Amino acid sequence: MTNKIAIVIPFFNNSDYTIKCIESIVHDANNLEICLYLIDDGSSIENEYAVKSYLSDHHKTLNYKYKKGNGTWWWAKSLSIGLEEAYSDGFELFLMMNNDNIIQKGSLNNLVNIFLDNYLEILGSIVVFKNNKIKHCGVVFDENTGKILHNHMYEDINTIKLKKDFIKTDSLGGQGVLISKKVIEKLGYLDYEIFPQYGSDLDFYLRAKQKGIEVYVTHQSVIIDDEENTGLLKSEHRLSFSNFIKSFYSIKSHMSIFVKYNIYKRHVGNKYLIRLIFLYIKYIINFLLK
Repeated sequence: MTNKIAIVIPFFNNSDYTIKCIESIVHDANNLEICLYLIDDGSSIENEYAVKSYLSDHHKTLNYKYKKGNGTWWWAKSLSIGLEEAYSDGFELFLMMNNDNIIQKGSLNNLVNIFLDNYLEILGSIVVFKNNKIKHCGVVFDENTGKILHNHMYEDINTIKLKKDFIKTDSLGGQGVLISKKVIEKLGYLDYEIFPQYGSDLDFYLRAKQKGIEVYVTHQSVIIDDEENTGLLKSEHRLSFSNFIKSFYSIKSHMSIFVKYNIYKRHVGNKYLIRLIFLYIKYIINFLLK
């Protein structure tokens, strides 16, 4: 397998984030042959122009493809379109990113080297907020209850100690994750028809696990994430009552009943409906108590 990598970055507007993301990738891609797949889901002309102008002014030799949607692709379809195009172009390694991600110096080469040296198929980075608190370090998913336990969430990344360079996990986010073409050949792409925005990453990794594909995360690769940029705010106590109710049906919410129902139906045991009801009772009680 080569060190030629397709880096897929879905985005909508927020050209300043996209430019910072590209800049961090370019500065960290030493000895790697990269091609960016910039999947723009209907950004304004001004945002499109800003990104293309930046590339033409500062990175004339950088390989990239720019594909524009109509605003209905959302995250999962945008990412899938980029992956599919890169696969058709003959790439064997694919890095999934968000446009509001910054790659910490040295992380990209670390991620690729660990991936290749250990013949892995899916390897994710640790994702941190700007204050170095961990947003994503892999999760444990209980298939009997649907309960998700986030590893080291909100801990300072500088204080955690992992026994190995990479550890097994049940799921990752879609940020700073490297996958091989074998994964695409076994799984296909994200199920954007059912999970257009949230839930598609969790479903993807759980389907990988069902196919015998191991999922890993490494602390040797760190992604800095802007937590305020996308979707409804994640913490229930930061929502107004109207937004809390909206989060049950909004496509921009990880608490969407439609998303949770389909995750539970696919990946939780026979009592998934009962488990789901108790989950939303818990959500409501936690909101009222806060």
